[in-house]
Amino acid sequence: MNYQVESRTLEEQPTAVISARLPFADVPQWLPEAFQEVVEALARQGVRPGGMPFARYVFHPDAIGLEAGLPVQRPVTPDGRVVPGSLPGGAAAVTTHVGPYEDLEAAVGALREWIIAQGGEPAGGHWEIYHSDSAVEPDPRTWRTEVVLPWRAKTPPGAPTGGSPRETR
Repeated sequence: MNYQVESRTLEEQPTAVISARLPFADVPQWLPEAFQEVVEALARQGVRPGGMPFARYVFHPDAIGLEAGLPVQRPVTPDGRVVPGSLPGGAAAVTTHVGPYEDLEAAVGALREWIIAQGGEPAGGHWEIYHSDSAVEPDPRTWRTEVVLPWRAKTPPGAPTGGSPRETR
């Protein structure tokens, strides 16, 4: 797939999330359950979602660290496993993937290549915003997922960095 990448400056977005560290094979079953739990917590608190469901990833050698949830219009209070969180503001490379979730790695690769071509480097884990509901659209060839990867100008060797980006547990 040929990905069109654009740079956006994002505002920090409050979220309601559940965090986990899982083996990769457990993610497809865990995500829908996590989204449902977040939706139920928002309903109990009378908080409206501020956007589509997302999952934010940090890859480890033995597992995946991730947050799954929804942007919210106002901060939530902790409710079971659901806690307040945020998606970072700042520069981000963004593209849209159409097709099965199993092929999303190519979109992340396209974002990384674009960032490097701009003289930059990734600034934290990527996230995926799910614009399609597989229960409503059962054909994975039609699923639309926006992929977002924060980035920054590359720091010259030996230069002070000013801290590290927040990453998912």
